[in-house]
Amino acid sequence: MLAPLGDVRPGERRGAVAAFLTIFGILAGHTLLETARDALFLARLPPSELPGVYLVMAVVAIALFQGPWRAPRIGGRYGLSLVLVSSGLATFVFWALHSSRSPWALRALYVWTGILGTMAALQFWIILGELYTVTQAKRIYSVVGLGSVLGAIAGAAIARALTQVWPTKHLILAAAIVFVLTGLGPAMRIRRPRTALATAAGHAASSIVQTVRLFRNDPYIKALGGLVLVSTVALTLADYVFKSTVAHTVAPTHLGTFFAGFYMVLNVLALGAQLVLAGWLLRVLGLHRTMWVLPAFVFLGAAGVALGGGLLAALLLKGADGRPWPRSSSWPRSRRTAATPCWRRRRPRSAWCGSPGPPTSRAITSTCSGPRCAKARCARGAICPLSTSARWRRCSPRSTAATIPR
Repeated sequence: MLAPLGDVRPGERRGAVAAFLTIFGILAGHTLLETARDALFLARLPPSELPGVYLVMAVVAIALFQGPWRAPRIGGRYGLSLVLVSSGLATFVFWALHSSRSPWALRALYVWTGILGTMAALQFWIILGELYTVTQAKRIYSVVGLGSVLGAIAGAAIARALTQVWPTKHLILAAAIVFVLTGLGPAMRIRRPRTALATAAGHAASSIVQTVRLFRNDPYIKALGGLVLVSTVALTLADYVFKSTVAHTVAPTHLGTFFAGFYMVLNVLALGAQLVLAGWLLRVLGLHRTMWVLPAFVFLGAAGVALGGGLLAALLLKGADGRPWPRSSSWPRSRRTAATPCWRRRRPRSAWCGSPGPPTSRAITSTCSGPRCAKARCARGAICPLSTSARWRRCSPRSTAATIPR
């Protein structure tokens, strides 16, 4: 588990530790808040309310991150600390106002938890992308990614312990404390470079109209967006089925303990999959067959629910979405293989291979030289952006297997 630490150079260790502790705190706090949100919401409101809050959450996210008033960056050099401390204070307000007693406050808490996770993760990975080069990211991101899973496990374990002693609503207070401590602690060491601030000041944020135009005009972006849309819809439906089944099976007084225990087991299994299962599947099945594992689990869980499998089938269905983010991104620790396009710049015999994914955290990338990458090969029909324009062009048809070594 500690093998990736050996790849980090001495000058990078302080920043890597700060990033590890920051994402650890973000995931621990978010898991605490998510456990409280799910338990309190389903204890007071029927599962039929869930589609409404899903829709509101999507609308609010689009308005915040794609609206014309959106600022390209938040809070200058200490933007991440500002986001986390502000999030902790806002979460504290939910606890202080006894939001568990009001149906509208519970709906607002549900939406806030999802928005907070997206906002904190986006800010964290944007700053890391500005701090480190592609080569440094290869060494550091495996350590940071491990912190995300361990943070989710720690948050679920703390939630499990607290629900044995105190009411579930106090998990909101615990989450607020974790966010504030993380913002005032390790997040203070993750500061945006001054050069990045100067660059961001000269660029206006893209509007939703520009985003829609990009999806319409570019076939690669359109295909990638379609994949994300279909997977998001499927996993949202799985989340609804899971929580509806839990609401009808578990007593309201035991929901906090149930969700905390389930999320802890789920994240432990996710960690085991990262450390052991992912590498074995990639060696045995290859990249493209391995990508069918998630749809297969979703299908089995959905079939079990449809056939009357009850809570066990719902657990399998939700377990297929066993990521700690939003509950967040997770990374196989030792070897990361990604189906990524090779984005080749129009420069003499130089290329870099980027990994699309949410958000910039998925930029587990490898520097390359020559028409063929040293660590990856261009995907068939992959789209490559030119270095001098916003247009895209296709690069050589090679199958992609970008493996990040130990």
